[in-house]
Amino acid sequence: MKGLASESVRYVVLSGQDGDVLPDALVRLLAEHDVRGGWLRATGLLVDVAIRGYAAELGGQGPVRRIQGPIEAVSLDGAIGVLEDEPTVTLKVVLARETELGLETVAGELVSARVVVLDGLVTVVDGVVVPRALDRRAAPDAPKPRVAKPDKPDKPDKPDKPDDPWSAAVAASVEADDAPVPVRRGQAGASGPVIPPRPVRRRAMDDMTLFPEPADIVEHFAFGRCEVVKSDGDRLHLKVDRDGRIKEIALEMLRVTELASEDGKAKHFRLDRKL
Repeated sequence: MKGLASESVRYVVLSGQDGDVLPDALVRLLAEHDVRGGWLRATGLLVDVAIRGYAAELGGQGPVRRIQGPIEAVSLDGAIGVLEDEPTVTLKVVLARETELGLETVAGELVSARVVVLDGLVTVVDGVVVPRALDRRAAPDAPKPRVAKPDKPDKPDKPDKPDDPWSAAVAASVEADDAPVPVRRGQAGASGPVIPPRPVRRRAMDDMTLFPEPADIVEHFAFGRCEVVKSDGDRLHLKVDRDGRIKEIALEMLRVTELASEDGKAKHFRLDRKL
C-alpha cells in the first residue's frame, strides 16, 4: 500500500447535460480542469446503461449487461488517475428502480450510459499524479506501465509482486473488444471482453430453454401455485389457485426450475426470484 500526500485540494462541481455519454463526457471535463488525481461522486438519472461486475469463475470482469429504460443512479463514484498521460476514471455505480416485482437494485462497473440528469462533485488533489495500469492478470502481454511521481524523476518499475490481488484493480477493464455476449430474449445485444467458455454462460443459456407453456403448473415464490393460461414472448399470464386472479409476470427477473410432473401430462416448474 502506498500513500501520496498533497497540500492543495480544490473542487469541481459537475452538472451533466441531457444526452451526455458516460464516461467520455466526464473524461473530457477532467481534462479541461487538469485533474490528475482525485475522487468523483455523483447521483442522477441514466438511460441506456451498460454495466459489468467481477466474475470469480472467470478470474476477471464478467460480460456486459445492458439495462433498458431509465434507472436512478443512487451512487456513482470512482477514483481519478492518469493512464498514458490522459485522465481516466473507473466508475462504480449503484442503480435502483421500481418494477412489477418490487424495488430492483443492481451494482457494478459502469461501462457506458446516457445522462438524463447528473449532479456531482469532483475532489481534485493537486500536485499528485495517480497512475493507472492494466491488470496484469487481465492483460498479461501488455507492456508494464511506468509510474510517474510528482517532482521526482521517473524510476523503473519494480517487478510485480506474485499474485497481487489488487494490482491496478480500479483500471482492470480499460479495454474490451466486440465479442458478442449471449443475452436473454427481449434484451438489447451486448458486447464484452473475450472470455473462454465457462459453465456460468451455459447455465444462462439453459435457463432460456425452460419456458412454461399454457396449461403448465408453476410454483411462484410470491403467488404460490398457479396455472399458466397464456405465454407471450418472455412474459407469462398466471391464474393464481388461491383466488383465481390473473397475474402477468416477466421471466427475465425469475429463475426457472423444472419439477417432477404431478400427472405425467402438464409440466411443473418453480419460479424463484433472481438475486
